[in-house]
Amino acid sequence: MYSGASSFLVGLASTKQDIDYSYKPGFAAAKFLYYLKDDPAKELAFMRIYRQIPTSGTEWLASSVRAAQAVPHINIKELTAFKSLLEQVCPVIPQLLGYQEDLQGNDSIVPGVFATSIV
Repeated sequence: MYSGASSFLVGLASTKQDIDYSYKPGFAAAKFLYYLKDDPAKELAFMRIYRQIPTSGTEWLASSVRAAQAVPHINIKELTAFKSLLEQVCPVIPQLLGYQEDLQGNDSIVPGVFATSIV
Protein backbone atom coordinates (compact mmCIF):
# COMPACT_ATOMS: atom_id res chain seq x y z
CA MET A 1 0.00 0.00 0.00
CA TYR A 2 1.30 3.44 -0.89
CA SER A 3 0.74 6.73 0.86
CA GLY A 4 1.61 10.20 -0.35
CA ALA A 5 0.79 13.36 -2.25
CA SER A 6 0.07 13.69 -5.97
CA SER A 7 -0.17 16.18 -8.84
CA PHE A 8 -1.56 15.89 -12.35
CA LEU A 9 -0.66 17.28 -15.78
CA VAL A 10 -2.52 17.02 -19.07
CA GLY A 11 -0.82 18.08 -22.27
CA LEU A 12 -0.25 18.03 -26.00
CA ALA A 13 -2.93 17.65 -28.65
CA SER A 14 -6.42 16.64 -27.67
CA THR A 15 -8.73 17.85 -30.44
CA LYS A 16 -9.32 16.42 -33.91
CA GLN A 17 -7.91 19.61 -35.47
CA ASP A 18 -4.70 19.18 -33.44
CA ILE A 19 -4.39 15.59 -34.65
CA ASP A 20 -5.09 16.67 -38.26
CA TYR A 21 -2.20 19.16 -37.95
CA SER A 22 0.08 16.26 -36.88
CA TYR A 23 0.52 17.31 -33.28
CA LYS A 24 1.40 14.55 -30.86
CA PRO A 25 -1.47 12.72 -29.16
CA GLY A 26 -2.86 14.02 -25.90
CA PHE A 27 -1.60 12.51 -22.70
CA ALA A 28 -2.09 12.75 -18.99
CA ALA A 29 0.69 12.48 -16.44
CA ALA A 30 0.30 12.08 -12.71
CA LYS A 31 3.14 12.46 -10.22
CA PHE A 32 2.91 10.83 -6.82
CA LEU A 33 5.13 11.23 -3.78
CA TYR A 34 4.80 8.01 -1.84
CA TYR A 35 6.39 5.49 0.47
CA LEU A 36 5.75 1.82 1.08
CA LYS A 37 3.35 1.43 3.99
CA ASP A 38 5.44 -1.33 5.59
CA ASP A 39 8.76 0.56 5.22
CA PRO A 40 9.83 1.53 8.75
CA ALA A 41 12.16 4.26 7.38
CA LYS A 42 9.29 5.76 5.31
CA GLU A 43 11.74 6.59 2.49
CA LEU A 44 9.96 8.83 -0.03
CA ALA A 45 10.00 8.20 -3.77
CA PHE A 46 8.36 9.84 -6.78
CA MET A 47 6.25 7.89 -9.23
CA ARG A 48 5.11 9.43 -12.50
CA ILE A 49 2.53 7.70 -14.67
CA TYR A 50 1.92 8.64 -18.33
CA ARG A 51 -1.19 7.60 -20.28
CA GLN A 52 -2.60 8.65 -23.65
CA ILE A 53 -6.00 10.33 -23.48
CA PRO A 54 -8.71 10.34 -26.17
CA THR A 55 -9.27 13.16 -28.61
CA SER A 56 -11.67 15.73 -27.15
CA GLY A 57 -15.28 14.81 -27.90
CA THR A 58 -14.61 11.07 -28.30
CA GLU A 59 -14.39 10.11 -24.62
CA TRP A 60 -17.79 8.42 -24.61
CA LEU A 61 -17.75 6.92 -28.12
CA ALA A 62 -17.25 3.20 -28.75
CA SER A 63 -13.91 1.78 -27.64
CA SER A 64 -13.15 0.91 -31.29
CA VAL A 65 -13.27 4.65 -32.16
CA ARG A 66 -10.94 5.49 -29.29
CA ALA A 67 -8.65 2.56 -30.17
CA ALA A 68 -8.19 4.04 -33.67
CA GLN A 69 -6.46 7.01 -31.98
CA ALA A 70 -3.89 4.74 -30.36
CA VAL A 71 -0.21 5.54 -30.60
CA PRO A 72 1.47 2.32 -29.42
CA HIS A 73 4.68 4.00 -28.27
CA ILE A 74 5.67 7.53 -27.40
CA ASN A 75 9.14 8.56 -26.34
CA ILE A 76 8.93 9.80 -22.74
CA LYS A 77 11.82 12.27 -22.50
CA GLU A 78 12.05 11.94 -18.72
CA LEU A 79 12.68 8.19 -18.99
CA THR A 80 15.13 8.61 -21.88
CA ALA A 81 17.11 11.14 -19.83
CA PHE A 82 17.15 8.89 -16.76
CA LYS A 83 18.42 5.92 -18.79
CA SER A 84 21.11 7.99 -20.52
CA LEU A 85 22.37 9.54 -17.28
CA LEU A 86 22.42 6.13 -15.58
CA GLU A 87 24.55 4.71 -18.41
CA GLN A 88 26.98 7.62 -17.90
CA VAL A 89 27.00 6.96 -14.12
CA CYS A 90 25.91 10.51 -13.29
CA PRO A 91 26.06 10.86 -9.48
CA VAL A 92 23.80 13.91 -9.12
CA ILE A 93 20.47 12.58 -10.39
CA PRO A 94 17.74 10.91 -8.35
CA GLN A 95 17.97 7.14 -8.39
CA LEU A 96 15.81 5.41 -10.98
CA LEU A 97 14.17 2.68 -8.92
CA GLY A 98 12.29 1.17 -11.83
CA TYR A 99 10.10 1.77 -14.85
CA GLN A 100 7.52 -0.06 -16.91
CA GLU A 101 6.55 0.50 -20.53
CA ASP A 102 3.38 -1.29 -21.48
CA LEU A 103 0.14 -0.96 -23.47
CA GLN A 104 -3.17 -0.03 -21.90
CA GLY A 105 -5.74 -2.82 -21.85
CA ASN A 106 -8.83 -3.17 -24.03
CA ASP A 107 -10.99 -1.77 -21.23
CA SER A 108 -8.97 1.47 -20.88
CA ILE A 109 -10.00 4.94 -22.05
CA VAL A 110 -7.87 4.52 -25.22
CA PRO A 111 -7.34 0.78 -25.80
CA GLY A 112 -3.93 -0.40 -26.97
CA VAL A 113 -1.92 2.78 -26.32
CA PHE A 114 1.24 3.49 -24.37
CA ALA A 115 1.33 3.27 -20.62
CA THR A 116 4.59 4.29 -18.94
CA SER A 117 5.37 4.38 -15.23
CA ILE A 118 8.61 5.68 -13.70
CA VAL A 119 9.73 5.37 -10.06
